[in-house]
Amino acid sequence: MKNVSLICFVIALISLSSCKKDYTCTCEKKVTATGAALPTTAITINGTKKQAEERCPANGSGVPAGETWTCNLK
Repeated sequence: MKNVSLICFVIALISLSSCKKDYTCTCEKKVTATGAALPTTAITINGTKKQAEERCPANGSGVPAGETWTCNLK
């Protein structure tokens, strides 16, 4: 009986490790030519950590021309 409980606990633990949750991607923006700061943007992403990392604009996708974004995932 203890073995069955242990196996169920391990399965539950593994299934919880890939749960979706909310991640916040905060981006500080600057105009590339002048270095002037633009308003900071915060985007909430619901998904796995890997999905959030892919969707956070830090990798350069979705950044308008002439702007530099520094994004951090929390």
